[in-house]
Amino acid sequence: MEKKILFVCTGNICRSPMAEGIFKKLALVRPDLVCRSAGIIAYNGFPASPNGVAVAKKYGVDLSYHLSQLLSRELLDDSDYVFVMTEEHMRALTETFPEYMYKVFLLKHFAEDSESWSNPNIDDPIGGSEHEYERCYLELEDAIKKIVSKL
Repeated sequence: MEKKILFVCTGNICRSPMAEGIFKKLALVRPDLVCRSAGIIAYNGFPASPNGVAVAKKYGVDLSYHLSQLLSRELLDDSDYVFVMTEEHMRALTETFPEYMYKVFLLKHFAEDSESWSNPNIDDPIGGSEHEYERCYLELEDAIKKIVSKL
């Protein structure tokens, strides 16, 4: 049975596109897992950030196809698991879409089954250096490896 994953960040140009690309790469051998990404305050049709594209390419992930999209009720309806990057994203979804909270998880918490992270958030690298994007990419990759194995 197919499981549909949705990664959510703020603008859908940095973290969630990287998460989507990482997930697709790691889940290549799992045709039962599909994913997309969206942003809480995204504008539709924007490409992934240049530093995100460059870092992802370095690790064999192509984000050149990505176009941002705004999170919608339809995307939430069509998802089995929704992974958010920060506690603030969790609060925003709780306020805006409370009926979907049973399927919304803080990405790091789901990955570890633990609430003991010193920083449970995946910090936004927007406007940062390529080094900051790489740190974010590797943090996402570590968590997503654990998520793929759990699903």
